[in-house]
Order: sequence, then structure tokens, then C-alpha cells
Amino acid sequence: MTTATAISAPSKKLINDKCIFLCANKKYDPSMTEAEVFEVVRKWWHPRPLVRDEARFAVVYAGEVIVRVYKIRRGSWVEETRGWVFDGNLSKKHTHLVGTFVGDDIRVHEENPYNPALNGFEIMTEG
Repeated sequence: MTTATAISAPSKKLINDKCIFLCANKKYDPSMTEAEVFEVVRKWWHPRPLVRDEARFAVVYAGEVIVRVYKIRRGSWVEETRGWVFDGNLSKKHTHLVGTFVGDDIRVHEENPYNPALNGFEIMTEG
């Protein structure tokens, strides 16, 4: 079970690396194995070419909490029938982010379930 970490500062740089935030609300289940999680979150996205070229990490969140961070293998994005798929592995550099509550700071919609953050990502909180 993942526990959310409260962010108390008014503003905090969450990640300095070029990344893409992926909303896995409909794909992720905490009972899944590590291999099952990676298999469902790595595929069928529709990022712009710039994002595919520049993003180095995929920050996966569900229910407004970060559940995984993957390092994207350079050049691994491949177009398949239903969308783009990346390859990579868990990021050892970002394990401390798992469980971080991101709330409304990451805004995605069903039509656009990803949010590129190519200049890093600063989380804004109140109080």
C-alpha cells in the first residue's frame, strides 16, 4: 500500500528532470505485480514528437499520488496501432517520489491523459 506524503511548502520543485506525467487511474491497481504495472503504463500514449524525444522519465500517478517513476530508454518510443509505447526501467534516482501526493497540480483530461514537464515540475500547494 502506498502512503501519500504531504507537501507543506508553498512551492517545491518536485523533479528537475525532463519528464512526462502519465495518469494511470484506469490502468493501475495496487495489487498488480511490478511487471504488470509496467506493462499497462508503458503503452498506448499519444505524446508529441518533442516529448518523445526529450522526456527522460515517466512519472506515473493514480488517484493524485505518484505510484512509479520509470527511466525511459532513449529512442525506445515505438508507434503501434493504438498509440506509442516506451521501454525503460524503474528509476532508482526517483524512488523517493513514490507516494507523493500531487493533487490538482497535474491537470490531465480523458482526451489528454499525459502532461509533459520538459523543464522539470514545480508543485504548488496551499499552506
